[in-house]
Amino acid sequence: MIFAQIILILVFIFLILKTYFKRQRKELSGFETSGWLLLWLAGLMLAIKPDTASYFAKILGIGRGIDLAIYIALISLFYLQFRLMVKVEKINREITKITREKTLEENK
Repeated sequence: MIFAQIILILVFIFLILKTYFKRQRKELSGFETSGWLLLWLAGLMLAIKPDTASYFAKILGIGRGIDLAIYIALISLFYLQFRLMVKVEKINREITKITREKTLEENK
């Protein structure tokens, strides 16, 4: 195995364990835990057997496995950014509502 593969395997094992322990401490829901574990296990599989990415890329009509990985990463990042923006906007609305209510209570 190449040194980089060993490092990647260790990183993914660490992330799998970290996700598992966060679930044990109830910091992640079952759905979140499943999603993260699926991602980390897919990364681990690709670190162990990199040709798998090329196989799936060819099935999807994409030239190289690394291109497929980059497309998936970009789509995932955009999706996560969207979710974060929605949550921040929701928090901003809640803060505004609470601030208005508190101000109205103080002015009575």
